[in-house]
Amino acid sequence: MTISSWIVAKFGGTSVNTLASWQTISEVIKNHENKSRKQLIVCSAIRGVSDALAQLIIDAKNGDFSNSYKTIVDLHNQLAFELGFLADSKIIEIELLTLQRLATGISLLRFSSPALAAEVMGLGELMATKLGAAWLIKNKIKVQWIDARDYLTCEGAHENAYCDPAYDEKLSANLSNLSSDIFITQGFIARNKNGENVILGRGGSDTSAAYFGVILGAQAVQIWTDVPGMFTANPHEIPSALLLPELDYEEAQELASAGANILHPRCIEPLKRQNIPLEIKWMERPLNPGTTIKNSSLDQNQQLKAVICKKSVFMVSIDTTRMWQKVGFLAEIFNCFKEQGLSVDLVTTSQNNVTVTLDNQLNPLNIKTLDELLTKLSFFCKASYTGPCASISLIGKGARPVIHELNPLKQLLQEKSVYMISQSASDINYSFVVDEDDAVRVSRILHAEFFSNVNPKRNLGPSWNALLSNKAREENSTIPWWQNSANILIAKAKNQSPVYVYNKATIVNNLTELKKITAISKIFYAIKANSHQQILTTVANHDFGFECVSIEEILWVKKLFPDIKADKILFTPSFANIEEYRTAFNLKCFVTVDNLWLLQKYPEVFTEQKFLIRIDPQTPQGHHKHVKTAGTESKFGISTDDLAELFIQAKKINASVIGFHAHVGSGVLTAETWKNTALLLAQLAEQYPSVSILNLGGGLGIVEKPEQYNLDLLALNQGLEEIKIAYPQYDFWLEPGRYVVATAGVLLAQVTQIKNKKYKHFIGINAGMNSFLRPALYGSFHPIVNLTKLQHKHCFTADVVGPICESGDVMGYNRSFPETDPGDVVLIANTGAYGRVMSSHYNLKMPAEEIWLA
Repeated sequence: MTISSWIVAKFGGTSVNTLASWQTISEVIKNHENKSRKQLIVCSAIRGVSDALAQLIIDAKNGDFSNSYKTIVDLHNQLAFELGFLADSKIIEIELLTLQRLATGISLLRFSSPALAAEVMGLGELMATKLGAAWLIKNKIKVQWIDARDYLTCEGAHENAYCDPAYDEKLSANLSNLSSDIFITQGFIARNKNGENVILGRGGSDTSAAYFGVILGAQAVQIWTDVPGMFTANPHEIPSALLLPELDYEEAQELASAGANILHPRCIEPLKRQNIPLEIKWMERPLNPGTTIKNSSLDQNQQLKAVICKKSVFMVSIDTTRMWQKVGFLAEIFNCFKEQGLSVDLVTTSQNNVTVTLDNQLNPLNIKTLDELLTKLSFFCKASYTGPCASISLIGKGARPVIHELNPLKQLLQEKSVYMISQSASDINYSFVVDEDDAVRVSRILHAEFFSNVNPKRNLGPSWNALLSNKAREENSTIPWWQNSANILIAKAKNQSPVYVYNKATIVNNLTELKKITAISKIFYAIKANSHQQILTTVANHDFGFECVSIEEILWVKKLFPDIKADKILFTPSFANIEEYRTAFNLKCFVTVDNLWLLQKYPEVFTEQKFLIRIDPQTPQGHHKHVKTAGTESKFGISTDDLAELFIQAKKINASVIGFHAHVGSGVLTAETWKNTALLLAQLAEQYPSVSILNLGGGLGIVEKPEQYNLDLLALNQGLEEIKIAYPQYDFWLEPGRYVVATAGVLLAQVTQIKNKKYKHFIGINAGMNSFLRPALYGSFHPIVNLTKLQHKHCFTADVVGPICESGDVMGYNRSFPETDPGDVVLIANTGAYGRVMSSHYNLKMPAEEIWLA
């Protein structure tokens, strides 16, 4: 095949949905233009549109598609406005009219065929590329819009078509003869041999770009995305993950299949056959080299490349003695999966057992589907399923030699539920299946084992942390308070360590921000986060109430503020002694009840009392199972199934339920969470006239990792205001804790020892899990820096460990450090919440004391 001067560049939904995105696209185009390259720009629908189109089909079949149609129009109007077009610019008028016509047809028939659905779904890409082309032309970039369906002919189902592309010299010449060297077209859509619209299914735009790359004989295909490339692990969960500058096609395909969602595995094979490089590029930094995927025979590539975790995996275990030496047994078994439309992922077999995994992201999995599968399998064997689980894969050519290195983790793996182990015959993938809640922690330990202090000869790039830290510095991001107070903190740590230091100004700022949530009537600070006297005084001075989970907390508040009004204290216990409820009622506090059994067992305590009910919203959120406070597995809250009986019991004792309360978990950064909780509680409360208060809980998250974004309090407030308009009869409450104090606190410690084991380094400090339990308990991530040498160049990575006689006494894995010496002051950030309050005297060691920095 002749390699031409073509470059195919694909931009996904998050890369085409803002003016800034299109400005980056124009930079990319100009850069290629300067190198005399012909360009084909392949675009997805703008973010959220494909989901909205799918919802429109569902709504149309139910007879009313007006809301989903409005969502689609609004998303495109928002982009058009950003791009500087008037509302009546008519750029996508034909597509919107077509969408309305198709949706009307579906609503009249109450039916949508696969062919009709493909027509609807393909409109998103058509509209995005027309808006983008118009903006590029307006900005003097000579681009020509073309319809991908005129150039891609595919086979297979309308909703999951495929192509077997080949270099088309005539097509390349025809495009070259047109009046432009720059073309913009659509991903995801094509036509079949009958001229009908088809779509390429999940990852369709990546696959379209690969097909076009082969057809044009491109120099390279580029996938432009919101991350710098492929990494040694999921950087959102393991920020120390290292960039992979180069991958072999097979390795990249395994990474994509195992859970690295940057690109779809289907796009790799066509390019591999024609030896066309695939480049993953970063929208934020167009000149960053990213990851290049190509054929490689370098000896240095014979190494472990990544630890990849894939969640939402279900495991099906098939047991029977009838399979032994029975011809065709496996064919019968796997036909059951085929009949259910299920694609199998991992497989292990023995004489009497076959175990497989199903990827919930790729399969239409639900309880009904799984039960139907087990029914079919029951004709041949005894079958059961387990899930959700997670598969963890060690990937890289020559992976087998590293398996023996799992020995240091033997104890860890014995403590976890390892359900299944699988190794590919090609020596590129070694996988095992664990509990989903254990997946991130196990992945972090595995990644630290294999990628801490790696041999410099290995072809690995900078860490995700380093890349984003550089980006943040370039953008002059907000400097944390402790950085400006480094000299003061170092002096305090030299005088006394380990020690917690709290900054008043940060707490005041956080309280001020919370007051901007005008939809909230009352805010109660959750004092379990930090009960330090000066902190509580600062909170009280800002007219916040206090949420207490024990009588001891209530009595501490009463001691500090003897004149505090009773309605400033909210009591929300869990499995407390009945005397605590009795005392709280006597003190006239607001009381929350989360067990129907209490009213049945101790009616005299609740007779003629007013209280709130904590409801389980069944929507757990949080970074670890120990901070998820909803769902059947959680001890918190009353099932909505028990509400009717609870109100009957309350009526019997002349008690009044005045409010509903719900809390889904901690560390949540999605603003919609509280809107959804408010809507759920309001809809439930409509059935019970005595309810006037809706307590939406806490859990407001803070940014812990470089790639995270601050919780949008404005969006949170807007969402709640929408609910208040619909339900004006209710007062909304909030009970933040960590949001108020976490960023205001740091833990200071001194380096005690340095230890090296081959490529593995450890930095010992005099603060351990007895002072700060969160990393060991939750696997939580906290920034860690050498404060003494804050401006020094980093030269190695190490695990930061404490002096407690436990393997879990680790403050952070695989952290980047400058040359470090005993006596240097180490700072652990974001420790103002759940630090000192969770400390202990384990090993008879004194935990860190506290200092107030006014």
